[in-house]
Amino acid sequence: MPRGGISPSCASDANITCPSCDGSSLFLCTSRNTFQMCDGVKLSSQITKCKDNTFCAIGQGQFCVDRCEAMNSGTGLQCDREAPLEG
Repeated sequence: MPRGGISPSCASDANITCPSCDGSSLFLCTSRNTFQMCDGVKLSSQITKCKDNTFCAIGQGQFCVDRCEAMNSGTGLQCDREAPLEG
């Protein structure tokens, strides 16, 4: 099929920024497929990884979902990093 003729079933995830602990969330996505617990405005040291082929989706009320579910939910992917930041 020619490009642009049909919209992709999964929307683009360009220009995504990762959230930071701000005291309002217990968990947040720290990469595309990891999440961590917040202690106020600091991240805990324990990193939890989503199962293979799933993506972090804390803002959707779930921890991890498949890519199309994440993209079609209206919130999309919540963090664009390949891996959580060190330290």
